[in-house]
Amino acid sequence: MERRNESVRGNSSLHRLITPRSRSRSSALDQFDVIVVGCGPAGATAARVAADSGRSVLIIDRKRSVGQPPRCAGFVPSWLPPYAGVDESAVIQPITQVCLSQGEFSTTVGVDGCVIDRTRFDKTLAIHALESGADLCNGFVIRRKDRTLVARRNGVEATFGGGAIVCADGASSVVSRSMARNRRRFLATMQLEIGLDEPCTQVTLRRPVIEGRGLGWFIPSGRTAKIGVALPRALARLLKPALSRFVRTLGKDALVFENATLGATGGLVPVDRRPLTDASLCLVVAGDARGGLGVDGAGIANAVLSGELAGHTVDRFLTNNSEDVIETYPASLDRLLRYGRAAAEEKTLTSSFEKWVGRTRDIFVWRPEHVSMDAAS
Repeated sequence: MERRNESVRGNSSLHRLITPRSRSRSSALDQFDVIVVGCGPAGATAARVAADSGRSVLIIDRKRSVGQPPRCAGFVPSWLPPYAGVDESAVIQPITQVCLSQGEFSTTVGVDGCVIDRTRFDKTLAIHALESGADLCNGFVIRRKDRTLVARRNGVEATFGGGAIVCADGASSVVSRSMARNRRRFLATMQLEIGLDEPCTQVTLRRPVIEGRGLGWFIPSGRTAKIGVALPRALARLLKPALSRFVRTLGKDALVFENATLGATGGLVPVDRRPLTDASLCLVVAGDARGGLGVDGAGIANAVLSGELAGHTVDRFLTNNSEDVIETYPASLDRLLRYGRAAAEEKTLTSSFEKWVGRTRDIFVWRPEHVSMDAAS
């Protein structure tokens, strides 16, 4: 125990990487009302909401610089930046159409969307959380036991306890993997950043991309575009040929310079919905840590909305000290992320393509109001 306290309160890497507000509160440095794991859109939003409610909040984020490197294309509905309190400087360009193709079916949906600078967006949300009173620790969460988390940076470990935990540490979440009933199926992804032949305001989403499987996307971002494919993990060997074929198709349509590749990213993302709560631990899961990811423009919006609901949920739990509050989170989140469409309406759409088109429209037409405490009940 003494070694742990020295690693946190002494002149250590973790101590230096915790914001000054925490260091002035050294007597309770390792105990917080709420611990948020991850400082992406979901984590930063949850931290801000909980801190605005007067809770002591610690964010633990594995990145040395919040929001870097960006891993997604940044395609969002236009309502999201102002909803999240992010100014227009984070918007790279507008998106007016989404072309959806599935086998022999194809349609173009008019949308009010945009592409954002993901790094600027994430940093702005993190600043909002810190201004509200949250603290930030740059470290890797290496294990969890009950409501205690152990973080490491540069070989130094520190232990933090929380009255509640929000798991928002992304698709490769360490915390959600430690939960019971956690299933693991993955998509393997590869994405290129390629120079655009001319400005474009249309996003293209196409499935399948090879051997009847997978999804491909083309998302313009100023003078470049993010072009990628996702395949079941068992077909990861086909990522490169599938992406090359997709890029060649776009090149033939004169959308991109085929030989102007400026960068590449990739990795594994979970496709199973993970457990969203553990009431006995007051733990809720938000953002990409939920699994079931997509590139339809809803990913970042889902993260912000789920983070907002998670922040209210843990605040209400700490007020009422009732596990029933945690148990309401999955149903409340499901209603919220239908984007105004009732469950009965979804059942009237018979084909997967119709559901895809309908959901895409909903995401961009819907104008949400901020999540309230009532939504968390």
